[in-house]
Amino acid sequence: MMKKYTEAIDMIAYYQENFRHPKMEQFCISGLYDLFPERGDTEFQIKHKWPECWPNVEKGGVYMFIDVTGNVLYIGKTNKFGRRLGNYCMYNETKGCKLKQDTWKGQPRFVITVAVPDSTWFEAYSLEAYLIDNIPTSDNVMGNKAYGTLQG
Repeated sequence: MMKKYTEAIDMIAYYQENFRHPKMEQFCISGLYDLFPERGDTEFQIKHKWPECWPNVEKGGVYMFIDVTGNVLYIGKTNKFGRRLGNYCMYNETKGCKLKQDTWKGQPRFVITVAVPDSTWFEAYSLEAYLIDNIPTSDNVMGNKAYGTLQG
């Protein structure tokens, strides 16, 4: 069963409280970025929308693609959100968002970025692994135990 992004946010809070020193700078969680705001069919509170700049654009960390019902579809990491998320999305002919890949098993609607402090950039690796290990997604293959696709 796929998890909602709100459960993912709770897992990030749990990770911060239990696996990090309490004096470390906290992660910066962006809130939902709507890739297709023109559709207007969402009940979620939107913090950012296409074509605004990506949240935490110059930072690195973990990002999640979310579907219209709030399910986490994909979890990834990057050293710069702007560059990485630009690999997934581009402008269509009317300046709306167009996904560059058509191989998604689910349909991405939102993105959330979780910026790790520059001083602990290496935490993106462990946070991504923790989330992938605990959140079933449709589009992560490597390491997603929930779907039995762990590759040795």
